[in-house]
Amino acid sequence: MGSTVGTIDVFALLLTVAQIAVAFAGFGAVATSLRKSAQHTQVNAGRVANMLITSLVAALLALTPCGLSLFEVPGAWTWRGASVLALLIFLIPSPGFAKNIKQMANRKGVHFPTLIINYGLVVFSVVVFGFCAFAVPLANPAALFILGLFSLMVVCGVLFFRVVYSVLISVVSD
Repeated sequence: MGSTVGTIDVFALLLTVAQIAVAFAGFGAVATSLRKSAQHTQVNAGRVANMLITSLVAALLALTPCGLSLFEVPGAWTWRGASVLALLIFLIPSPGFAKNIKQMANRKGVHFPTLIINYGLVVFSVVVFGFCAFAVPLANPAALFILGLFSLMVVCGVLFFRVVYSVLISVVSD
């Protein structure tokens, strides 16, 4: 299971990404209990929900190639299979995502540039996972998959900082 790209042990990297993603999810749960202010409650709840969903999806996707390799799935198919799973996760509920984006954009307290950046990064991830799944020869499949996964982790990080900001603002304003 010790697959490497260059000098990077890819599976160790994926396990680290999964741990970071779970840490984001754990913080999201803690942040809900720390919030004292009811200001922008729907927006804050949306941020926490998006952070939980994105981080848990990132953790699942980070672990998928590791699981597939245990069944001795050939190298490129490990990444393509994980990318197909990513496409299914994002594309099946996409009409609901579009509806949520539209609702979030109209709420008071939404930082619109952050909303656009986050959903742009999610779309970028889906495109990259699509390239990997359908063997578009831009790079090796492992690199494409990890690029898509890192894009999701950036979304988790942005949501993390927005949630921390809203928690700190609610504490300072009291």
